[in-house]
Amino acid sequence: MGAQSHQRLFGLFEGLGMCPDAGTPGGGHAVQMIAYLAQACGIDLGYRYSWYLRGPYSRDAARDGLLMRECARGGAPAAPPGGDIGALRALISAHTDDPLWLETAASAIHLHRHLYAGRPLGDLVGHLLYEMAPGHDGLAGEDVQRVVDCLLEHHLLEDVDPGHGRAGRGLCRPVVP
Repeated sequence: MGAQSHQRLFGLFEGLGMCPDAGTPGGGHAVQMIAYLAQACGIDLGYRYSWYLRGPYSRDAARDGLLMRECARGGAPAAPPGGDIGALRALISAHTDDPLWLETAASAIHLHRHLYAGRPLGDLVGHLLYEMAPGHDGLAGEDVQRVVDCLLEHHLLEDVDPGHGRAGRGLCRPVVP
């Protein structure tokens, strides 16, 4: 019998050298965002996401985040997820303690794939600021720009109109295949 999904999720967090407690306030949301970003980086955890109030949401990932505590207490072994976690580690290593960065990154990828495919990234940035800024004190355009720049550098976003956006900033850089 194969590993259960919460064991793969725990294996992912163990491989990243972290295990946030999904039972604490904000912990479950971080688990959701990291699992989403893992899948965006090619790690197949098998979760399906839809849009929710604070970004992409998967009921199964939420359940597994809570079950993951069982693994952490020694109740079930971790199972390595399929795929290389190196790309995910490179993407999130500087941001694991920043839930707003994780949420903004996951939201940007999800919206880019489902609503903004084929549209300039400047439109996506505007949407993120309109949707996210009211619920997050201190979220500014520069914050979203830094996230988008990072996602471009990691080839998780593509700008179809590199001339659209702020000159000299990441929104003007095309993705290199």
